[in-house]
Amino acid sequence: MRILDLPEIRRVLVYTEIIGRMRDALIANARGECDTPMPMHLDIAPVSGEVHIKSSCRRGGRYFALKIASTFPQNVARGLPTGNGMMLLASAETGEPVALLADAGHLTDVRTAAAAAMVARELKRTDTALGIIGSGVQARLQAQMHAAVLPLETIWIWGRTPERAAECRRDVQALLPEAKVPAPCSKVWRSCGCATA
Repeated sequence: MRILDLPEIRRVLVYTEIIGRMRDALIANARGECDTPMPMHLDIAPVSGEVHIKSSCRRGGRYFALKIASTFPQNVARGLPTGNGMMLLASAETGEPVALLADAGHLTDVRTAAAAAMVARELKRTDTALGIIGSGVQARLQAQMHAAVLPLETIWIWGRTPERAAECRRDVQALLPEAKVPAPCSKVWRSCGCATA
């Protein structure tokens, strides 16, 4: 069984291709071509953690996937990410494990952003501005994925914490140097003037 860690996964991912793959997967699922049982939910009550276990197999496919995604909010105080996860790819013929993707939840994050960008593309949106509420990993990925399908000129960021919002702005500006990323706001939306800027 091959084990792929996050740096290796990042090196081989072509982020813009994931948008099309999400479209294909969603259509296959809508057509009933996939066996996808209900997720299993596990509460880790003492630390307010939760774990979700999901699986799916496309009929006629060579593999099936099992995903474990976790959220542990108290990790913030430990200086650790709140989300984590991994995926197991196994043979749909023999059940043998083929690869363990130790992605730390990155593939789940990418999938979420790619699906949102795919919707914008399928709706033939032509927006030149994008507003992002939040300053976590999803904010960066949403900006990156939407820039692949929209002619973005401006990306607005709102965050609860000024320091995190400013850090997110720097990261998004580095990812997308051709877009304007104004200084973020952390005030209450209706009173800050951003809505009319």
